Amino acid sequence: MRKTTGNVKTQAQNTGVRTRRKRRKSQAGRIVLAATVIIVAITAAILSLTVFFNIKAIDIYGESKYSSKQIIKAAGVELDSNLIRLKSKEVEKKIEDKLPYIQNAKIVKKLPTSLEIRVQSAVVAGYIEENGNFSLVSVEGKLLENLKTRPEGYAEIIGVSAENVKLSQTIKDENGSLKSVEKIYSAFNSQGQNNITKINVSDSLNMSFVYRNRITVELGSTAELDEKLNFVSKILKDTTKIGEDDVGTMYASNARRISYRRSGSYEEILLSEKENMSSSEISQNESQNSSTSSKKD
Repeated sequence: MRKTTGNVKTQAQNTGVRTRRKRRKSQAGRIVLAATVIIVAITAAILSLTVFFNIKAIDIYGESKYSSKQIIKAAGVELDSNLIRLKSKEVEKKIEDKLPYIQNAKIVKKLPTSLEIRVQSAVVAGYIEENGNFSLVSVEGKLLENLKTRPEGYAEIIGVSAENVKLSQTIKDENGSLKSVEKIYSAFNSQGQNNITKINVSDSLNMSFVYRNRITVELGSTAELDEKLNFVSKILKDTTKIGEDDVGTMYASNARRISYRRSGSYEEILLSEKENMSSSEISQNESQNSSTSSKKD
């Protein structure tokens, strides 16, 4: 009996040893596999940052006053530089800072070896005159150029200062004046055509602009500015109300009561209330009138 017991213990011990050995081999195998994966990943990363994904072509998209060479030079990107390591935001900022007339730049990586630079030109809102100097600014308030002579074909902007602002920097719009300039510009200037001669936002309660150097439009405050500009735009397009050669002043401080006085005349033309209502108000009134008529019937 003792001999048999001894054999059983020996077999159990041998089985335990073999199990432990298998576990150690399994663990060693997993360690080797993990190490192999890590080495492969590190090698791939190193190759991608040194050998693979190097820039072979740089393509420029969008219209601007700058040549492709000027844009690429401003970006500071060279052929054969690594596409993966390229910091898009930094390159975009370089382009926008070095080339004032580019309002926005966008970097697009086209793996494996191409880079796209998409640019959007700044739209000139007008110029600011200060101490005999003239500064061209974009609709977004970016300082585009400093001139010694008055630029032709652009609106004079009064009430916005470019003092201590460097080229490509954006003017701080602390009181919302630039936002008003943008709205006025956008409402009346079509692409390639500047209809606004002067914009005065020096007083937020008494803003005005000059249309085609002949119609002065008094806007009053910023209240309901979008509605005012919309109504004024419709009126100026209607030559039966204001002729193409008319010179005078339009009073639009009240979005629902716009009047006009020709230069040299004391007669003030009052436009109808309905024409100066917003489309939603017109629809609401017409609906109410229709409902009233139905009840009467």
